[in-house]
Order: sequence, then structure tokens, then C-alpha cells
Amino acid sequence: MNPQLIELDEKLSSAHPAETSQLTTHQSSLNFAGFSQLFNTYILASAADKFLLIHQQAAHERIIYENLEAATKGKPIATQRSLFPATIELTPTDAVLLNDLLPDLLQLGYSIEPFGKNAFVIQGTPADIDTGNEKNALEKILEQYKHFSAELKLPKREMLLRTVAWQTAVKAGVSLSEKELEGLVNDLFRCSQPSSTPSGRPTYTEFRKEQLEKIFMR
Repeated sequence: MNPQLIELDEKLSSAHPAETSQLTTHQSSLNFAGFSQLFNTYILASAADKFLLIHQQAAHERIIYENLEAATKGKPIATQRSLFPATIELTPTDAVLLNDLLPDLLQLGYSIEPFGKNAFVIQGTPADIDTGNEKNALEKILEQYKHFSAELKLPKREMLLRTVAWQTAVKAGVSLSEKELEGLVNDLFRCSQPSSTPSGRPTYTEFRKEQLEKIFMR
């Protein structure tokens, strides 16, 4: 490899982005010059003297979580009624779990009714769940809820909010249009805690112009 590239790589590796505590809590007043996507995972949002590197899934988790949290404290999320309700058959253990979660799921836009032993009818879901994918979405929510329950000790509702946020957030590897990138960034900085996911992972980091100039000895 070119020795100059090796030296530059070492400088980049040793350079530290701004610490989370130093980040502006709300960047909504920033005039971003543009948005681009890196590796179908990160959003590059540039401004006059800095740029933000945002993890798209982490950011979307925060956005969804705060929307869900608001729904549990105020007006529930609207339910999109299914023209052809899907029936789901569960194990006895999962059936007990789902029964326990039904009241909270209803506030989050999921209309689900018991239908005999260990079976349920999905009468409706939030509008962002694709038609025909209701059963799969519910199964994934239950699996992720059990996974989180094995690792975290949290109240039932908090666990459910984190589960739904993680499960329904746009994943790494998904290509987004510039309009979608802009919308996601704007929604993130409308959040009360935009700098981290519900579990505390960072949603973005900030690089200032002077940091880059130092790296490139300018």
C-alpha cells in the first residue's frame, strides 16, 4: 500500500469525533447543505462547518420509540383495519405472552383478538405494516420481545416499546432516497433525545471542519 495512504489511515484511526456530551442536543436549526447515504447504512448530513454521520437504523429506532411512547400517554396510534384478517396460531407460551401484551399493542395500533385455544385474529395493524405481512410482523415482535426479556429487566410496556421500535425501524443495508434521508434526519432532531437509541447506543456522531483540517495538516 502507498506509504502516504498508510500514514493517513493511521491519522484517521487516531482522530476522535466530537464526544456525545459535546454534541448540540438539537440540530434542527442547522442548515444542512445536503444528504447522502454511505454503504446503505449511514447518512451523511453536511453543514457549513461540520457534518454528521448518522446510523439510519439507530436514528429510526429513536423516532419510532418516541412516537410509540407518546401513543401510550395520549392518543393511540390509528389502526388500519384488514380486509382479510389473518389468523395466527401460537405455542401455549407465546399465546400467554400475547394475551398479556394485547392492551398495550392496541394502543400501538395493533387490533388483535383471541380466537380459540392459542389462536388469534389480527383485525388491524398500524398503517406502516404492509398488507399481507401482518402475521410475520407480529411473530417477529414476539420473538424480539422474548430476546430482549432474556437480556434486560425492564417494565413490560417499556420492553414492548423498545421491541416494536427495533423491529419496525429501517434496517442497515436498505437504500433510501434523498427525500427519505432528509425526512429521517429532520424527524430525528424533533425527538427529545436525538443522540441515542432507547437502549443507549449513539444515533450519530459529529465531525467539525477543524478536525478534518488537522488530519490533513491544513
